[in-house]
Amino acid sequence: MITQKIKFYSILLIVLLTSSSAYSEWRLKNSESNVYYISTNNISISELNYFNTLSGSINEQGDLTIQINLESIETEIPIRNERVMSMLFEVLYYEKATITASIDPHKLKALEIGKTYTETVNFMLDLHGFTQELSTTVNIIKRANGNVLVSTKTPIIITASLFGLEKGIERLRKIARLKSISPTVPVTFDLTFSPKHEVSS
Repeated sequence: MITQKIKFYSILLIVLLTSSSAYSEWRLKNSESNVYYISTNNISISELNYFNTLSGSINEQGDLTIQINLESIETEIPIRNERVMSMLFEVLYYEKATITASIDPHKLKALEIGKTYTETVNFMLDLHGFTQELSTTVNIIKRANGNVLVSTKTPIIITASLFGLEKGIERLRKIARLKSISPTVPVTFDLTFSPKHEVSS
């Protein structure tokens, strides 16, 4: 009888630990996540660009990782997509951009449905063979379905020279016969994470 009780409590403990782990890790839902940037040509013409394929996770320690597939760039013009991929991002050598950061895991776990908290986050951006530390302020909200939405409160300004992208911008300018392409772009994101046990899409 004692042996059976020990087995029962051992199984119960394993179930509880497994359940706790499942809910303390999060996976990015690509279908509900977006990363946008605005490019400006000839001083006054601004255009919205975005990426179709993202992946990422937040582990139980609050370590966040996002990977952006640079081959999934969408500028709404197919030939421009190809030029941005080959001339700017050089996806043959640098297929992805990676963001790593840490957020407060205790605040994330304690967050109630419908509630939002704001946090300033320092993060590392690995892009085009260069890694730089940047900072942004994000809003984090827990939705009714249990998912968590992480979004920028203000745009992140990315400067081409920090990531060796100046030559690529100049190549794009020449082939498109533009007077100028701004070397800085504002970037925003809306990232949805679901508990690990859910199927991400």
